[in-house]
Amino acid sequence: AVWKILSSFDPDTRRTTMAQANVVIIELAEGVLPPESSFALPSDESVWDAPSDLTLNADRSSAFGDSRSFYTSQRRASDASLFSEAIHASAVHPPSGLSPVLSSFIVINYISAGYILLPWAFAQGGTLLSFIILMITSLQSNVTATFILEAAARAETLRHVEQSRHGQPETLPHSYSMEIRLHVYELSELCLIFFRGRLKFLQAFFTTTTAFDLYGITWAYAAIFGATMADNLPIGQDCDYQIYLLIFAIVVIPLACIPIIDQSWIQFCFLAARTIMVLLMICTVAVGYASDTPQFANQVGPIKDVPLANFSNLMVLIQVCVFSTAFQFAVPGLSGVSRNKQVMLEIFGSAVSYILISNMILGLLLAIYFGSQDIAKSSNLNWLEYHGGTWDGTGLVQDGRAGWASFFSNYIVVFAALDGLAIYPLIAVSLGDILLGAYYGEKAQEHHHDWKRRSLFRIISSVPQLIGAMFV
Repeated sequence: AVWKILSSFDPDTRRTTMAQANVVIIELAEGVLPPESSFALPSDESVWDAPSDLTLNADRSSAFGDSRSFYTSQRRASDASLFSEAIHASAVHPPSGLSPVLSSFIVINYISAGYILLPWAFAQGGTLLSFIILMITSLQSNVTATFILEAAARAETLRHVEQSRHGQPETLPHSYSMEIRLHVYELSELCLIFFRGRLKFLQAFFTTTTAFDLYGITWAYAAIFGATMADNLPIGQDCDYQIYLLIFAIVVIPLACIPIIDQSWIQFCFLAARTIMVLLMICTVAVGYASDTPQFANQVGPIKDVPLANFSNLMVLIQVCVFSTAFQFAVPGLSGVSRNKQVMLEIFGSAVSYILISNMILGLLLAIYFGSQDIAKSSNLNWLEYHGGTWDGTGLVQDGRAGWASFFSNYIVVFAALDGLAIYPLIAVSLGDILLGAYYGEKAQEHHHDWKRRSLFRIISSVPQLIGAMFV
């Protein structure tokens, strides 16, 4: 009925009224109703007369006769809540996107580096101190993700309010609920919106520091992949490292240009493979605790030389824990591709809890077992000499162990490097979107939907560190 009425308008009036109607629908869905005096409508009341072929009840027809009384009557209509829920559902639940489960899986992939780095950090910082620091950083990570979600929701609401008031910003109603609906602003765009006046310099500061941080992280993943593969699967050339790095680039650069939705099942496969790796690490070490025969080279049982707290290594411990739980830079992008944006807090909370528990178990087990001196900085390298009790003590471990022990060892050592194939594109996607938002500023939303520009910035976020890793 509304569409038939609007169809009778001339094109200019219809465009104006439809733009205002979009704002009204969003506000009705949330129960956020602007003052009637600020709600501008066409002055010609005749345009609201219903065509003769429409059958409306008395209340509705009188409402259309007076646009303002219609808006007021809708507030009191008994079926307004059903109407609001329907509109709200269509706004908050887009027809396509990642399910909550797949969204959780991708968040876990963003923060999976802790499996490799945290055991060494636990051994240096002490078991109790490491437990406390990891708890604090995990809580901090979840809380700041919540802050970013609220900021993104408020930014979208400001956009609707400013558009509906002809560019005159107004204070947000206290009854407004913080939810992301149609638009998702990257962190660089949020800085542009909220850092104004004397705080404007923070826009450039944030973009610069975040770019250096994410470039450095991805550089490390590329270098680890090249070095690990060259050491464990040598091709026989002097440039093995560069060849593997080229293979890495061929895989990750196209993935970085693919939307996260389209690579969700690739991410799921890597998560499944990583879960197998973690379980193998836990189970093989658990056997080492219980066995009277060596499982790793000549080591029998746990070393147990890790103190409860070593404050001299506190800064190193904090750095590793923060790095192992940081995913805030990806919050806007993940929210944008998720089907149900109302459960993003639950998604982030469940993913952080999963990472916290698994990292805690693995970190404590490995730190106590291998000790502060023998544990490798990249904990998967401790499996280079794993034999599961099948080595007779003569010759090289790699030559004397059983086939299944070799498989376990190679899987754990090599997959930690292969894992970068999944994490690198995710970080590059987030970095590319941040750079796009910083470059285009207020026009970033319209350019974000241009796949050519989006791909260009994701290539910019993927290639420089690969070139650097070739030489360093």
